[in-house]
Amino acid sequence: MPSSSSESGRRVHLMVALVAAWAIATPCRAQPLQGSADRPPPGHVRILKVPATSIPPLIDGQLDEPAWRGAAVADRFWISEQERWPGEQTEVLVTADRRNLYFAFKVYVRQPNTIVALQTRRDGDLGLDDQVAVQLDPFLTYSEISTYSVNALGTQRDAIAGGRARQLAWKGEWQAAVARTDFGWVAEVALPFEILNFQPGTSAVGVNF
Repeated sequence: MPSSSSESGRRVHLMVALVAAWAIATPCRAQPLQGSADRPPPGHVRILKVPATSIPPLIDGQLDEPAWRGAAVADRFWISEQERWPGEQTEVLVTADRRNLYFAFKVYVRQPNTIVALQTRRDGDLGLDDQVAVQLDPFLTYSEISTYSVNALGTQRDAIAGGRARQLAWKGEWQAAVARTDFGWVAEVALPFEILNFQPGTSAVGVNF
C-alpha cells in the first residue's frame, strides 16, 4: 500500500502472483503477526488464488456483499526498506468475475482523525494524501507496471504502462469508492479486464499493494 503519509509505518510493499482461478474458491489467509519477531515469506513467493464471484460487489465503500466474504486475503505486510512490521496493518480482499478484478482495502488507523486527504481532482497529484494503490505487473517483467490509486476521499489516479495517452477514453475507465469506518477507512476498486494489458490465456500476474 503506497502512502505519502508522514507515518512511514503504513508504507508497505508486497509482490505476489495473482492467480485468476475461476474454478476454485480457496482464499489464502494468514493471521497478522503484529509485533512478532519473525517475518513473512518474500513477496515473490506469495500466491493469491482468486475466487470467482457470481454476484459482483457494489463499488460503494461498503464490504457487506457476499462476494467479499469469500474473497482471497492479502495481509502480513512488511516494510522491506526498513526490515520491520508496520505500526498498523492493512488487509486486501481480492475476488473476480468474468468482467472485473475487485479489490477491497481495510486500512487500520488507531486515530482516524489523523487521516489526511485533500485532492478532489481526478488524476491530480495525491501528494501527501492517505492513499492505497493496486500495481499490476501482467507480464511478470517488473517493468510494464500500471498503478491504480485512490485516496481517502475517493479521488482516483492512475499511471498506465505501455505508452497509452492520459485521456480517459484511451486508457479505460475503472471504479473506486471509499468510506470511513470505526477502524480507519475502506476502499473498493473494480478493474475491468478489457482495460488491462495481459497476454490472452494468462493465469498469473504480478501485483503490489
